[in-house]
Amino acid sequence: MTQNTKINALELLTRLCSEGIVFWEEKGNLRYQTPVGKLQARDLQSLKEYKTALLELLQSESQAVTVSPDPESCYVPFPLTDVQAAYLLGRQDLFGYGGV
Repeated sequence: MTQNTKINALELLTRLCSEGIVFWEEKGNLRYQTPVGKLQARDLQSLKEYKTALLELLQSESQAVTVSPDPESCYVPFPLTDVQAAYLLGRQDLFGYGGV
């Protein structure tokens, strides 16, 4: 399976999920539940075309993520998230309502 196939499958899944369609994998089969009239014929064809890639995506999402400690890297700096940066800047009195 090519990288483009995986990307196209992910884009299809993202778009259809945003339209209220729910997908899951059940015993190796692709299952979905859709509001009436939401799934078009071209979408059904795309689901058939990308079935294997979609099943791989759904199976990978359902697997638990394992986090393991890395004591040697505990003091290595890392970039702030957008929210952390906003909190840090908001502590300054350069902005209205800042200086808190």
